[in-house]
Amino acid sequence: MPVRPAGAQSRAGFGWPGILRIGIVQAAIGALVMLATTVLNRIMVVELSLAAAIPAGLVAWHYGVQLARPLWGHGSDKGRARTPWIIGGLAVLAAGGLLATQATLMLAESFASGFALAVIAYALIGVGVGAGGTSALALLASGVAP
Repeated sequence: MPVRPAGAQSRAGFGWPGILRIGIVQAAIGALVMLATTVLNRIMVVELSLAAAIPAGLVAWHYGVQLARPLWGHGSDKGRARTPWIIGGLAVLAAGGLLATQATLMLAESFASGFALAVIAYALIGVGVGAGGTSALALLASGVAP
């Protein structure tokens, strides 16, 4: 029986370590998006007394940015290196989450600068989810049996 190199996939699909890795990526994406779409939303509306349309618009903006997901998926398909896209997407998503948190704090002091930073932060969240999530799903799709 031939010996496969460590980390090599069988034709039947991913082993448990591969499934666990992709699951951790999806959990990380979900946790970071949850921060921006629920916790910061509540802080803006309840604690800062902003109109609910403001965080709703920011969440809609992050989804709107994700309309470019096919481009990122194509980029990871074309390069045949999905892992850098996944890690890069998670890094951009994390940066967007940190900036969104900072923007929420800034909204209490200066609405204009806080909102401008929030627009940038939620765009980064959309890019991160799109690049990391799409590439992770493409990796999953390419690693399972037909």
